Amino acid sequence: MNLLKYRWKFLFLFLVVFFLTFSFFSVVGFVPDTQSDLVNNSSNIVAEASILKDGAHNPLHIYIPSVGIDVNIKNPQSRDVKELDMALEYGAVHYPNTGLLTENSNIFIFGHSSFLPNVINKNYQAFNNLNKVSFNDEIYVDSVDTRYVYRVVSVELARADEIEVSFVRGDRKLTLSTCNSFGDGSERYIVKANFVGSYLLSI
Repeated sequence: MNLLKYRWKFLFLFLVVFFLTFSFFSVVGFVPDTQSDLVNNSSNIVAEASILKDGAHNPLHIYIPSVGIDVNIKNPQSRDVKELDMALEYGAVHYPNTGLLTENSNIFIFGHSSFLPNVINKNYQAFNNLNKVSFNDEIYVDSVDTRYVYRVVSVELARADEIEVSFVRGDRKLTLSTCNSFGDGSERYIVKANFVGSYLLSI
């Protein structure tokens, strides 16, 4: 009789400890929420697939071997100045709604330049030496799986209020821009290049 009594006490004590422990781990986040995790993982997979599908022809990286430019390209969806400034913190920026790599149109990409010897964020120097690009230099712009080759046709320094960038469709072109000095947007270097060809990247 006493043994049965102790069994019930032990079972009761075990259940109390179990539920208290389970509740504690749930509060601190050690117990996985299987359904939530499954939904979140599914959402992430769908989002990544959507980005890959919709952004397959966006420029993702630019490389200009003649002047040492080798930087990633961000593709913000808004022309809001704050959003564009934030994107510049992470690399060069493809101006929204300008050409895609497979279109017969002008792709406009811009980035920071800083001629200070040391900067905390290297993306402030993303387009350093763009002013040293020469006629006929090649520029490589990569998408997810393809490299697009452009050849420089002009390099100019102009006042920001005098610059005209054409977005008329018909020709596959690339236009790059950067400030003459970091924090001063009054003058900009403009590099224009024509499309030459493309080839698949080895992934």
